[in-house]
Amino acid sequence: IIMLTSLDDRPRELLTTSLIRAKMCESLAKRLGHRSTESFFTVGLFSTLDAFLDCRMQQALELLPLADDIREALLNQQGDAGEVLQSVLSYEQADWDAGAVKSADSSGIRDAYMQSLVWADSLVKSFSASAGR
Repeated sequence: IIMLTSLDDRPRELLTTSLIRAKMCESLAKRLGHRSTESFFTVGLFSTLDAFLDCRMQQALELLPLADDIREALLNQQGDAGEVLQSVLSYEQADWDAGAVKSADSSGIRDAYMQSLVWADSLVKSFSASAGR
């Protein structure tokens, strides 16, 4: 997160989107019963890495030592984290049918989004305040 906040030449909304996706992936993973949700958070956070680095996702991932399941989730939206990311992306685009996570109801997805939005907004504001922006 610190690395992403230091990229001043990128729109602040890109950071906000990354944080929302990270928290939402983590929240949905918890709702689906996954015990280890850190990789879900990471997948959401790095889902905009290509935009931050202004390159294709595959090139961006070559720069980082990430686990294969995280790479697969980011590149092909496969595996548990990839499916959750796909749902988050679909929800962002108001593609309600594609965005439905199999084991979560629509209100659960909406709640996860709203909580993620509030969390990301407060985090970005705290970064801005501490940086004097």
